[in-house]
Amino acid sequence: MKMNTLPNGKSELILKTEELKNSLLSLSQGLPKTQFLRISDGLKQTAMDMPYKIEDLFKKDRKIDYIRSFIKVSSSLEECKVYLNLVQKLKFGDTKDLIDMIEDINYQISQGYSRYLTNVEDAN
Repeated sequence: MKMNTLPNGKSELILKTEELKNSLLSLSQGLPKTQFLRISDGLKQTAMDMPYKIEDLFKKDRKIDYIRSFIKVSSSLEECKVYLNLVQKLKFGDTKDLIDMIEDINYQISQGYSRYLTNVEDAN
């Protein structure tokens, strides 16, 4: 099963991820610049390429490539959650809505991942 075009609903997922990226970048601009944890830089780095990683996820031809991309996307989302939890605990801002958005995106790609793995045949 080749996935050169985004399946139904995936373009909405990419738009959601773009919205998340923009929100994370906006939040990172308001964080203190002199922090030893470098939360602002971490948020920017994880947010910047997330939409592209998700778009790339649905263009993989082979099962193993799809799995690798899925792991990269999931890892980026979890890394964002770690930074957002730090922001919350250090009282730099309220990040509950952003964490909820990440969990929603992660849930949607997990559902797509499950469907993909049940529908695709292993390529050698």
